[in-house]
Amino acid sequence: MRRADLLVDICSQTTYPGYGYFISKGFDTWPEAWNAVTSGSQMHGCYNGIGSWFHAALGGIQPIPNAPGMQHILVRPAVGVRNILSASAETNTGFGKVAVHWEVDAKSRAVVLLVTLPPNTKGLLQIDAAQGAVQEGGLDVAEAEGIQVVSERNHTGSNAREFALQAGTYRLTYQLDT
Repeated sequence: MRRADLLVDICSQTTYPGYGYFISKGFDTWPEAWNAVTSGSQMHGCYNGIGSWFHAALGGIQPIPNAPGMQHILVRPAVGVRNILSASAETNTGFGKVAVHWEVDAKSRAVVLLVTLPPNTKGLLQIDAAQGAVQEGGLDVAEAEGIQVVSERNHTGSNAREFALQAGTYRLTYQLDT
């Protein structure tokens, strides 16, 4: 899930053997085999695993192991990957719907990230943000209700930041590294 850039390349590649290849050939379902442009079943589930990547990587919605029914949720969206400027994902859990939506302004690299966690859940949000303020609802994230700063920098020295989130809806703004 950490190499979303590679999967973006595979999904958008319009030559064989990329997923975009099927789209360039007019397919609206996955064929039985990569080379099934002229024959074979035009609806086969063997390549549908890519669909989970959209939720788990681009949207960033992932379960935290040993937490039943996604009571603890990892939110690690692939914000700023390649030329993707926005993504939305949602999934139903035993506690309700988890939703993530993000947008990047192409010129300023400003990010707006919306995260919704259902009642009786907690989240761990991981983002890569340039040095400077991460805000929630216009407040510095350290002052925002329902958010606790866990880490401002990881062991590799990148601008990875982690925040513990209580159930609720958050609107975070920050800058991507350039």
